Amino acid sequence: MADPATKDELLNQAARDYKAFHEALGGLNEAQMSEVWLGTWSVKDIVAHISGWHREMGPALERLAR
Repeated sequence: MADPATKDELLNQAARDYKAFHEALGGLNEAQMSEVWLGTWSVKDIVAHISGWHREMGPALERLAR
């Protein structure tokens, strides 16, 4: 069985993934951002959902850490 990732490894991977996500979004124009491609969700809808999740879960995770 592989060793579990350390906290620093997880944080570093999350930072790399966020950067790649941000760069991918930066390459999209308005039409691409508005295009529906996941059921009824556009890229804008998905990004708004992810943003809301981060906004709500950040404080929740901080509370759990205490």
